[in-house]
Amino acid sequence: MKDQWVGDIGDFGKYGLLRALCGGQEQQRLRLAVVWYLTESDLGFVPELGRNSGPFSYLHRCRLNDEKFRKCDPELYDELHRIVYEGPRTVAGIRDSLVLPAGTAFYDGRIDQLDRPEFLAAAKTAILDAEAAIDLVYLDPDNGIHEQGATETAFAVSCDDLRYFWQLGKSLVIYHHFSRNCSEPDQMENAVHVVTDALGLTDGIRPLILRWCSVISRSYIIVPTDQHRDILLDRARQHAGSEWRRHFSASPKRMRRRALDPNPAEDRTDESDKLTLDQVIETLDLHGRRATYGAVGEYLGGLTGWDVGRLMSRRPRSYRNSWVVNKRTGHPRVYLRNEIDPRLWTSPPAITTGADLAAWFIR
Repeated sequence: MKDQWVGDIGDFGKYGLLRALCGGQEQQRLRLAVVWYLTESDLGFVPELGRNSGPFSYLHRCRLNDEKFRKCDPELYDELHRIVYEGPRTVAGIRDSLVLPAGTAFYDGRIDQLDRPEFLAAAKTAILDAEAAIDLVYLDPDNGIHEQGATETAFAVSCDDLRYFWQLGKSLVIYHHFSRNCSEPDQMENAVHVVTDALGLTDGIRPLILRWCSVISRSYIIVPTDQHRDILLDRARQHAGSEWRRHFSASPKRMRRRALDPNPAEDRTDESDKLTLDQVIETLDLHGRRATYGAVGEYLGGLTGWDVGRLMSRRPRSYRNSWVVNKRTGHPRVYLRNEIDPRLWTSPPAITTGADLAAWFIR
């Protein structure tokens, strides 16, 4: 974690997830501790703010951002907007804000200035000395989780670190950054295997991994204790299906099934991995890609383009639903121009076959 990235799109997703896992006013509250693996910011880095500011552009106030981001959690969005534009844009600014629930414990020691045992001991003290007993610990390194046997660095959580915090008897949430070494689903599955092996987890405790899909992909691995398993998995599932659904996904699906089912059937077919119509629409919207009514029908199976067009006509005419289009015109039937996502007009040509749509989902 670096101060230079405080308030970026990743922070919005990260803190939105943590707020959901901790629970709202009407739910059982889980007490949170945040362990920032804080390192020095890059020399001379000054973020560009505004409409075209990359990971900070989501905070540019406009109708599209209000609909796509602020609607997910207005209080969080407004608080991060204040921190980014008024300061202090540091982890201390997050600590002293309304971003996370009252009573959250924080450890912000610089891991690049401490030896590992000293850092871990200080973080443990911050967790155990919190005013109220901590239930959930969030680990926030720059790069995520080291594989077993990899050389320790200040930018990643090692397997020894995972075991150290797990032995405190707290549920864990761990940030994991994607590399370019292999596909994201493969990296997600590998990260879950590393965590499972490092902690010696049994079938009764399975990590769940959520993927953040907006602007820069990243993932969050949730490792619940027996005490919190049902609560955390239920809240993660609700979060991924709420206003946040266009930004989060629990995938690959085979991993989600295993996390939610202690005894998953091994003979399920690949057909069960096929997306639903809602998930198709969500994914097209997320990546700004058109698909024709016919392509969606072929992908879902047993539906003609006319069938899909009829199904879509029953849905609200919204930006989200406007990515399923007529093959001839390239835009959805019966929509007014101001009801169509503005990105559609400059997006690539529509996907026109079910096979091509299936291949695109895999990519």
